[in-house]
Amino acid sequence: MFKLRLIPAILLLLLLAGCKSDERILEKLGMVQTASYDLMDDKRLKVTICVPVTDPTSKVRRELMTTVSDSLKSARLQFSLQTDLKVVSGQVRETLYGTKLAK
Repeated sequence: MFKLRLIPAILLLLLLAGCKSDERILEKLGMVQTASYDLMDDKRLKVTICVPVTDPTSKVRRELMTTVSDSLKSARLQFSLQTDLKVVSGQVRETLYGTKLAK
């Protein structure tokens, strides 16, 4: 009888132990709120993003970053190198496109 109660308890513990593998701490994430994309004359992208700063002691409320790259993926990697935050697009509220890129 004891073994019949122990087996479901062990299975439950094993299943719940895997739930914490995708932990993302908000203070370590740079959630992009505004992004703008422009096409340069050499067919490269000029990408600018605005990320809110979550540090309550900081006087700066937003961080503005700009880079020129060949793709959006490489631009995101360059943004992550510019700041100590991991840049993610979880809170994009505005996206602006330049005239050349829109055509």
